[in-house]
Amino acid sequence: MILAAPAASAQPAPEIVSKAAAKARSELEARLLDYPSARFADVKAHVADGGKAVLFCGKVNAKNRSGGYVGWEGFAAFVTDSATVTAGASDAPMTAIYCSEPIGSPVPGDFSAAMAHR
Repeated sequence: MILAAPAASAQPAPEIVSKAAAKARSELEARLLDYPSARFADVKAHVADGGKAVLFCGKVNAKNRSGGYVGWEGFAAFVTDSATVTAGASDAPMTAIYCSEPIGSPVPGDFSAAMAHR
């Protein structure tokens, strides 16, 4: 009997996800009122189209105009070479569409720290 080792799943190069996270942070900074104070949790990444598209889905707790945290809300950031689209609580249907059945291959790990202000 010959036993074969399980096929290794192809993981995207870390720089692909890192570069996409930087683009997502830039877009989130433009959309959130006080981005440096935003807290992120349960952020997962999915890579599609040979690394040309990365989807981040997770939760964000950001401050409102009064300076108080609004509570945890879902968000999505879809990053391609040519554009970055983010969706949050005000775009709840879009966030649900992006994150209910994410495209591409999941990337192991939690990317909450990758979304945080630097």
